[in-house]
Amino acid sequence: MNQSNLAMLNLAMLNLAEVNLADVNLAATNLAKPTDYGLVDINDLLSSPIEAYIVALGSNFNADKHLAMARDELEKCALVKQWSTAFVNADYTATPTQPKPDYSNQCGYLLLSRRPTLQQLIATTKCIETLCQRVQLPNTLPNPLTSATTKNEANCGQQQGRVSVDIDVLAVQVVGKWQIIEQRYPFKDHEQIGLNELIASLD
Repeated sequence: MNQSNLAMLNLAMLNLAEVNLADVNLAATNLAKPTDYGLVDINDLLSSPIEAYIVALGSNFNADKHLAMARDELEKCALVKQWSTAFVNADYTATPTQPKPDYSNQCGYLLLSRRPTLQQLIATTKCIETLCQRVQLPNTLPNPLTSATTKNEANCGQQQGRVSVDIDVLAVQVVGKWQIIEQRYPFKDHEQIGLNELIASLD
């Protein structure tokens, strides 16, 4: 990883990584099945302080390595973490005329040691994607939430179709209430499988 990417990741982590010992007692009460939840537009949550979140990871290139890297970085910000089993499934966007590599997918629950805003949390996930050398394809539409991600168009032709890691926040806990991000709902089949396993493990 080059120095600029390292500096970007370190800057994003500043808002997340310091452990607040007063939050440790929250671990037991937060490890429970979400029963009180809403469906909220992501733009209405960007400035909200996040207590915990559910995340989906996906990779179709050196998946074991890149999923482990993503988990390690996300866990640096967490007091409590729980992961579903990583499993391999077909890319749901593949077609007979446009086959694509299979994905390894995994979901995780993380109770944070700090209270970053959702915007800060998303910026950090994009930095982690960059750390894992994710390449943004030239035809990808600009997304204001992914401004921290570095494009490397010179390598796009060589790596087209390869996704080292994709990190998506599915739901967040704000003031004790779970909010499902509307843009991520309904959940994809592979996300639902991971979520079902997570919820069962948190009972």
